[in-house]
Amino acid sequence: MNDLFVFAVSLILGISGAYVISRYGHVLKLTDIPSERSSHTRPTPKGGGIGILLAFVFGSIFVGISPYIWVSAAFLSIISFYGDFRHVSRRLRLVIQMIAAGVCVYCISPNLSFFMIALWAFFITGTANFYNFMDGINGIAGITAIIAAILLFIYTDFVIGMYLSVFLAIGFGCIGFLPFNIPFAKVFMGDVGSILIGFWFGFSAFVYSGSCIEFVSMIAFMLPFYVDSISTIILRIKRRENIAQPHRSHIYQILANQAGIAHWKVALSYGFGQLIMGLIYIAILRFAGNIPGMILVIFFICVLLLLFLWIRLRFETSPDLKKVSA
Repeated sequence: MNDLFVFAVSLILGISGAYVISRYGHVLKLTDIPSERSSHTRPTPKGGGIGILLAFVFGSIFVGISPYIWVSAAFLSIISFYGDFRHVSRRLRLVIQMIAAGVCVYCISPNLSFFMIALWAFFITGTANFYNFMDGINGIAGITAIIAAILLFIYTDFVIGMYLSVFLAIGFGCIGFLPFNIPFAKVFMGDVGSILIGFWFGFSAFVYSGSCIEFVSMIAFMLPFYVDSISTIILRIKRRENIAQPHRSHIYQILANQAGIAHWKVALSYGFGQLIMGLIYIAILRFAGNIPGMILVIFFICVLLLLFLWIRLRFETSPDLKKVSA
């Protein structure tokens, strides 16, 4: 009954945040103005992820998550919310994120070496920003967050024996947000939501993985995001592009722009692939063991890389089609 209460409140908070920003975002100057690098065509309020933040904080407090975790995540989310309507330099944001992640890691595990704290802070900050990079078309951030939350809940409950309903609290917050963002966007999630979700999932890999196997498992549930982000960064470095500059080189952007596929179809494709791979992985890990599970992850990575390579060769050099209205 307590969990149902948390989920219901999280859903209401997700709906409320998206509704308020969709109605009053223009008044608050929370408006995303499309540019030549954008995948949408009209000014749209951003920051609708504020409801997801509220759902996360509520769920964390209610189920007793360490304040070190949710306070740090909420702090970064609020800084990101400020950045949704006031310019904050990317370098300053990265420094703040690294410090917050490092402090949080130290508070949870004070016996870690400085090197390991810095390494975990880099990973958590990277995951937060990967998620932010991938929040570029309607529905993709919300759908993948819901799928990841479900998979992480199933994994922690049935594989490592930890019941963590806060994952589903975030998922229900995203469910409340999603109808305002797909199939056509009345509001965007904004950095307040994407940075929060990425930070939380990255930090969960630190807190709830006690071994290399468990760490790989935690990140495997967002494998399409990681593979798309990392492969795109490597490609842009190879092309000698400034990776800090806006671009449209991610696979999901190529599908939405050059291939002309509707945003919601691309988003659902990412979510469906993520769900199928995650469920197969959990089943293999649960019934066949760790080694087959790791082999499966490597296989999935290779499949995604080959698929993404085919998409680039097929569509990347094509002229952009007319953008799907967002």
